[in-house]
Amino acid sequence: MMMHNLERTLDEMVDKARLEGKEEGKLELIKKLVALGVRDVEILSKASDLPAEEIQKLIH
Repeated sequence: MMMHNLERTLDEMVDKARLEGKEEGKLELIKKLVALGVRDVEILSKASDLPAEEIQKLIH
């Protein structure tokens, strides 16, 4: 039973790390696009898979 709990905890930690890494990748993508002069919220939203509201907060 204890081994099962440990495996589940490790799986949860790996999943969390993947999600955090994914979010960081999205932010980096937005930064690069903005640095290239892209300011269209819809384009940034589609490119990063983030909602337009989140993009608005990030670029303003």
